[in-house]
Amino acid sequence: MSNQLFGTYREALLDQTAFNWGTGIARAAAITSAVTQTEVDEAVNMDELTAKVANLRSIRISGMIVGPTGEALSGNIVFEGLFVSLALGVIIYEEGDGADVDDNNPDADATARVLAYIDAGTGIPFVPAGGTTTIQPSGSTHFFRV
Repeated sequence: MSNQLFGTYREALLDQTAFNWGTGIARAAAITSAVTQTEVDEAVNMDELTAKVANLRSIRISGMIVGPTGEALSGNIVFEGLFVSLALGVIIYEEGDGADVDDNNPDADATARVLAYIDAGTGIPFVPAGGTTTIQPSGSTHFFRV
């Protein structure tokens, strides 16, 4: 499977109830087990995927704006202090009401809408080994385009 938007986010884009990439706050979580096609098609909230998140940690995504041709532009995703043998990809999700900038636990975002699953690209999968791991958007600008 390659990088995909979750089905419920695609649906929300079409019915105009979607998370707003330009004004919302999104988070990224490294995952240690693969997300299935069924999960991509049917998952709605983070609570359905939390068991896959490395060390139950997530980070806010910075520099989020919408590009002129539908790109979800942002800064790099930088994970620090993850202690897992292998991270298979990244889930991008809407920050829930229970989180703040200092709360990096996705459990606080259990009802947050899942947005994208990134499992292909330079440096993915990756071995965090407790240090700093940087995931750079495609072409240094975006993780997905709609």
